[in-house]
Amino acid sequence: MRAIVLGDLRTVVMFKLMGFEGEQVEDRDALLRRLGELVEDRTVSAIFITTAVSRLAKREIASLRGKLRRPLIVELPSIEDGQVEEVDYLQLVRQAIGG
Repeated sequence: MRAIVLGDLRTVVMFKLMGFEGEQVEDRDALLRRLGELVEDRTVSAIFITTAVSRLAKREIASLRGKLRRPLIVELPSIEDGQVEEVDYLQLVRQAIGG
């Protein structure tokens, strides 16, 4: 099973360094096209989308979450959001997948 991160370049690079697949997404059309491909791919068990990118298609992402049991679609804080407090990304992933 695969977990894929869609988001801004810095966050995607960080997740790739942790062993995840990831793709930079810069616009709404690219996000929706890629999401459509990933939800049809039976090997994908989780899609992590950064907050910065999820804002591009909030309604569509919410609709997919409501319709699909799989893959799991999770929003993660983006590094580029400039949050002051430290974010434990591995802990967020573990919580999302129940590990």
